[in-house]
Formats: sequence, structure tokens, C-alpha cells
Amino acid sequence: MKLACVALLAACSGNGSTTTRPADSTGMESSPPSDRAAFVAVLRHETAAGGVQATEVVCIRVRGGDDPGPIIAEVAKTSPTAIDGGRCTGGGMAPVVGPNGEPAVMFDVGPLERDDTGMKMKGGGAHRGGGRAIEIEYRLEPDGAGFRVASQRTLLQT
Repeated sequence: MKLACVALLAACSGNGSTTTRPADSTGMESSPPSDRAAFVAVLRHETAAGGVQATEVVCIRVRGGDDPGPIIAEVAKTSPTAIDGGRCTGGGMAPVVGPNGEPAVMFDVGPLERDDTGMKMKGGGAHRGGGRAIEIEYRLEPDGAGFRVASQRTLLQT
């Protein structure tokens, strides 16, 4: 009994500063909803600006270690062909293609950064191959339950 009380006391003590996030379906901690909403906002902005055709697969890569599954699922609501970028091939000088050889476009975003002016994220724009490279910095601002791209600037373009 004394041992059980000591164990209970040890389990309940602490400074209360430790927080955990709920686990996702893989058992890993999930991202805060605001982080996911920020990735989704940038990806929706990039897919609209990239002129994605209905016949193209939307390949998504998320930089920064975030689990891309929930982000891709949310983007797929407006871009039904969205899949994990690891399932696509090509890039660089070669055309980007989907898992079955269909035309595809790659979107590579992240990581999400916070600074004294708010939130920002980098994105590579729509890439279909051909050696073109671009890096864009997006500034995000709250918009209802999510975010919207408030401004953007090109950091690199070749």
C-alpha cells in the first residue's frame, strides 16, 4: 500500500508545464490545428497559382517533419488528385509523373516559421520538371479558423 501511494504521488507531481498533443492514426503526436491550417493555406494558394489541370496528379511534399497525411487529405478536398509527393517521380530536368505515369505537378512547402511579425512558410511553386527552380516566402495571417496568404516574395528563381 505504501509503495502504491509513493507511485501515485510521483505520477501526480510535477511542475505542470509538460503538454502533449493527441496522437494521430500512426500513434505519433499530431500537429496543432493551426500548423496544419497554415500548410493547407499555402498549398491551396500554390495549387491555384500553379494552374493545375484536372488531368494532373498533385504531388505534395511537406518540409519540416510534419506528417503530410492529414494535410494532403485536407488539400484533396479542393484538389482531388493530391497524393504524397514520395509516390511521384521525376523533377529537375525530367517531367514530374504520378505513380501510374500520368502527368503531375510537384508542390514542396515548409517549414513553418514564426518570428516577431507572425508566421511565414516557404514554397517551391508548381514544378512540372524542366529544370526550373523557384522559392517563394509566404506571409500568413489568421482567417477565421484557418489562415490565408497575406503576401509573398520570390527568394530564388532560375
